[in-house]
Amino acid sequence: MRIKALALSLFIFVLPVVKLYAAADAPSEIGDVIGHYYTTDIVADVDGMAIPSYNIGGVTVIEAEALDDYGFAVIWDENARIVLISTLPLPETTPPVAHRKGKPGKVMGNVLHTDIMVNVNGCYTQSFNIGGKTVIPIEELARSTGEHWREKNYNAGLGYSNGGFRAVWNAEKRTISLQCLRPGLALETPYGTAVVERMVGDWHKGAADDIPAVVIWPGIDGGDQDSAYFFDMDAVRKMTDALVAVRDGTLHIDSADAGARHSVPRPSGTVSVGNNYNPLLRFDAIINGENAFLYGFVLEDSLFVSFPALRDALNIGSVI
Repeated sequence: MRIKALALSLFIFVLPVVKLYAAADAPSEIGDVIGHYYTTDIVADVDGMAIPSYNIGGVTVIEAEALDDYGFAVIWDENARIVLISTLPLPETTPPVAHRKGKPGKVMGNVLHTDIMVNVNGCYTQSFNIGGKTVIPIEELARSTGEHWREKNYNAGLGYSNGGFRAVWNAEKRTISLQCLRPGLALETPYGTAVVERMVGDWHKGAADDIPAVVIWPGIDGGDQDSAYFFDMDAVRKMTDALVAVRDGTLHIDSADAGARHSVPRPSGTVSVGNNYNPLLRFDAIINGENAFLYGFVLEDSLFVSFPALRDALNIGSVI
């Protein structure tokens, strides 16, 4: 489905980390009571699928384990005491949870101190124990990386957090929706409409001469090493004098001189950017006047295009 413009009553936000309980107040014993959780009149959903929610300190939380039914892999590592969560395609069936509103402010139970950590798409998030269930704040999944250990939010150009989320709050209806980058999602980008082919949890950045590059493994075509390389489209455009534009939501690339031959070396000095979670996108494009498609990444505000597409479209020699 295509993400459409939202009404003015909706707010998309990428929030700083929410600290519900000060570190100084944190008890030393696992299982100690550190507060209460309450009923809420806020209806929560994950990509349009209703999910039970609670109120802790004015923040909406959801059960981490329940995400297994919402298109996520949820793995419990008992030795490390950590819940590992990663986004998958949408489930074939919608979880049977009806949208419901409760009367807010009723104490449902105690919030307990826990040593269990939760990592969602490479990002550690705050977690709490309520009645043996681990809950996490929706808003924190959509937080910006300004308060995060990572260097940058490479999903900023798409309007998502570095973990691949954004939260949409509707004040009039009192709903909060967690929207997720995941395989199969169609979305508008600064470079035209694209579909998420897969999510990439680790990649390297480097350069080939003066052309910024991204390296992933495995590549798009598995064993084809050239398909593991992506180059900054703006730098390639300057090198080849190619014409690049977005018209009616479609990416157009035209070679200025079909007879010219260019080449780029293999990217060098590649450095891992850590556990990122960024979408590999498939763009429908028009290349030299013909319908085509290409794979690429939108990282911050830059488009990185797969080398095979550049090779075929702009007559660029193979990576050495």
